[in-house]
Amino acid sequence: MIYVFDSNSLIDLFRHYYPSRFPSLWEKFDALVLSGKITSVREVANEITQRDDRLSDWIKSNKTIFPISSPDELRIVADIFRNNHFQAIIRKKERLQGKAVADPFVIAKAKIVEDGCVVTQETFKENAAKIPNICVAFNIPYLTLKVSWKKKDGNFKFIPVIKLQLQDSLHKKIEDISKEEGISINQFITSALAEKISAFATFEHFEMLS
Repeated sequence: MIYVFDSNSLIDLFRHYYPSRFPSLWEKFDALVLSGKITSVREVANEITQRDDRLSDWIKSNKTIFPISSPDELRIVADIFRNNHFQAIIRKKERLQGKAVADPFVIAKAKIVEDGCVVTQETFKENAAKIPNICVAFNIPYLTLKVSWKKKDGNFKFIPVIKLQLQDSLHKKIEDISKEEGISINQFITSALAEKISAFATFEHFEMLS
């Protein structure tokens, strides 16, 4: 998989996780960079290099990760903006300043590259003009960057976000049961999936013994 980074995920990673405190995290991140598994777009670099910090310096040293969008990618960007609702992804401030917004270019790159996937800290919200919403509309996978660690060392991992299409009646039942149990819908679905997977694993184990 090729991970196409949005600005917010890079900012979050560099702002909160220093190499001196999380060495294994950065070993894994650097390995992904060297293998070509991490990429982005020029617009992300333009957004971030206006800062004077460690991330800005890193981008300047890794310019090849932030190429200019290809004609195919620009066509996807145009497709995104043909949807009037998704035009709201350009915020009023950027409109007034005439700045290019990185988000649609990140999405377009993930759509064009083989096995591409957007990495963003944004979350899906119904009827919003956010990266996850556009990814769902264009059938593009997206992930949220999550870092976990023990003591002063870190483990770098991507947490997949799965968009489920549920019938209204099923969604209502799940919502009601979750409220009764005092847990979130996410927790309920995760628990139900874990039980189902465990049942399959048990069944396969007995098949092997028979």
